[in-house]
Amino acid sequence: SIQERIGHYPDFIHVDIVDSSFTSSPEEVKAYRMETIKALWRNQEIHTHIMSKTPSIWLSEVLPYSDIVYIHWECDEDIKTVVDIIHNEGKKAGLALTMKTTLDDVGEIFKQMDSVLLLTISEPGYSGQKFDIEGLKRIEQLNGIPFRDHFRVCVDGGIKTKMPTANTHCSISRNINKASFSCACRHS
Repeated sequence: SIQERIGHYPDFIHVDIVDSSFTSSPEEVKAYRMETIKALWRNQEIHTHIMSKTPSIWLSEVLPYSDIVYIHWECDEDIKTVVDIIHNEGKKAGLALTMKTTLDDVGEIFKQMDSVLLLTISEPGYSGQKFDIEGLKRIEQLNGIPFRDHFRVCVDGGIKTKMPTANTHCSISRNINKASFSCACRHS
């Protein structure tokens, strides 16, 4: 089992929920497994990334077992309303950004977020993609936001344990988190 292979070593557990509103070929969503995940990793934060145009339909199933819930800027619902639901349950809210998301469009919403998840791949919802090197510039942009200290930045997508650019970009990666990207796990 995955729990036997990784044990209690990760800093957090990341769970993707992908529905048909977000990708044309999703697998069946099995949100009921969240309870098992939380039971196996009681002492780790559970980060749930909802890839859906309507993330609120999944909240009742994931909030009891999640510490942070990420929703997409590109969702069809009012972000502030969804974030308020997450915060009212005592959980942290995160915003997922694709490489196509313009940071200027997001603007003041960043102030309501506890965390930002940067997807460094070309097409979210599909595994096995390569890291988009432009993601390093996007990390620099995120780190340059005046109120950057209000949220943490996590990177997801195409990250491998051995990346040729990882060691050369540690200075701009110092403020990001991802369990499988050791250079990026350091907090400033």
